[in-house]
Amino acid sequence: MLTHRSRATFSLSIFVKTLVLALLIAVPAIASKDPRIAEGTALHDAGRYDEAIAKYLAVLADDPTNGSASYELAFSYQAKGDYAKCITVLKPLSEAESVLLPKILSSLGNCLDDAGDASGAVSAYRKSLALAPNEPSTLYNLAVTLFGQSKLDEAREVLKKELIARPGHANGHYLLARVFDAQNFRAAAVLEYLRFLALEPASPRSKGAATSLVALLNLGVEDKGVGKDGKRAIDVKVDTNSRTEEGDFHGWEMGISIASAGRFTTEDKDKNATELDIARGQLSSTLAMLIEMKDAPASYSGMQNIPFFAALEQHKLLDTFAGAALQSLGLKGSDAWMKENAKGLQDLTVFMGGQH
Repeated sequence: MLTHRSRATFSLSIFVKTLVLALLIAVPAIASKDPRIAEGTALHDAGRYDEAIAKYLAVLADDPTNGSASYELAFSYQAKGDYAKCITVLKPLSEAESVLLPKILSSLGNCLDDAGDASGAVSAYRKSLALAPNEPSTLYNLAVTLFGQSKLDEAREVLKKELIARPGHANGHYLLARVFDAQNFRAAAVLEYLRFLALEPASPRSKGAATSLVALLNLGVEDKGVGKDGKRAIDVKVDTNSRTEEGDFHGWEMGISIASAGRFTTEDKDKNATELDIARGQLSSTLAMLIEMKDAPASYSGMQNIPFFAALEQHKLLDTFAGAALQSLGLKGSDAWMKENAKGLQDLTVFMGGQH
């Protein structure tokens, strides 16, 4: 259930669409002292949407221009799933001049998208962004809709802008990772999955993100087994013609594959190494090579993500992060490692708290 005070997110498939109605009612210019609005929000918070709607309609019957009641009414209609009525409430407000117009248009976009009108939603979001170009919530919501329309190039650019403005937004990192992954930007996708896992290492969707991450780390690397000579053969294939629009990471991608191949030799040399030990070592080595790049790509991924991992290294948290990022996979040795590294994990939590 969405709560009145947080009203931060609304589930949309595997992604999350951000709501902005809570911001609207906080504006002094439209504040209302009518006690029925507070009663309505309490009912909404309790999931009693019909009763909340009745309260707001009663207020509007007495005062048709009450902005707070209108916004709350639209929000309750959306929470109830009555998107048509949500649109009916917001549409006339979106056609009038107001300092709140960017937020009204963004909220209208949400209702239109939920109603299945993706084109109308995109139009509303773009109108909102024409008035407030750097509003992160609207940028993210537009990207979600564009992703649903398979307009990945546009979604990618919008998400990069959103995450520059709001780097601590887990949903944005997760969606951008999915876009990069779908468009075969291997290095960029790896970095975004990791940024997401830094924020949500153990949420319900973390396992899917970690699984996709591991698949990218091990892409093109195959263990051929131990030959008659007693030596292990490992086949490593790297795409030297991979896309570079998000920065030239060819050197690091080779390093990713080398680290992937190294997990097999680690297994041979250290029979006591657990699954987590091997995977954690692989990821730590991969990130160490990233940080050591002499010429970081002058791209979103290079400028926004490499400094984050360099900061982890400076705080001596890179290995701890690697273990935390993989915890959702349930690899053998994870529980024991988590207990042994409780202090490091606490330090990592403190570090992440300063990144928002």
